[in-house]
Amino acid sequence: MKYTEYQNDDKKFRRLTGLSGKQFVELLSYFEEVHNEYFSRYDLNGKMRKSWRDFNIYKCSPLPTVEDRLYFILVYLNTHPFQDQYAASFNMLPNQCSRFIKALHHVLETCLREAESMPKDIPKVIKTLLENYSKNRRKNKYNNELIIEN
Repeated sequence: MKYTEYQNDDKKFRRLTGLSGKQFVELLSYFEEVHNEYFSRYDLNGKMRKSWRDFNIYKCSPLPTVEDRLYFILVYLNTHPFQDQYAASFNMLPNQCSRFIKALHHVLETCLREAESMPKDIPKVIKTLLENYSKNRRKNKYNNELIIEN
């Protein structure tokens, strides 16, 4: 599942991300700045790099563009999928999916805190997604566990 597959279908795109295509593009510039700064200093596990470096996304990454990364975290926050299914839909391993979610969630929250000039409707939508995610996360703490009762 890639950003480019849905970017031209505004109805599906809004259903998946919670944002219109226009809002996504407006948010992208803020997100990209914070994203690149974060990954220049930290790796995907959140560990500080030994030295600051220019950030490049590797060609073999399952999320090869910043657009795909923003799309990935917005769809995750909006749809609340099981991580194993979500990882499969983006052609990655579940533990890799979990690391991307954690890092990109942090980037998105930072982006909201720092972007004072962002159009007012975008932070409202993103804050709602983050709040709903936090509520559902507490309610569904067994979301990724298989529970079998006899």
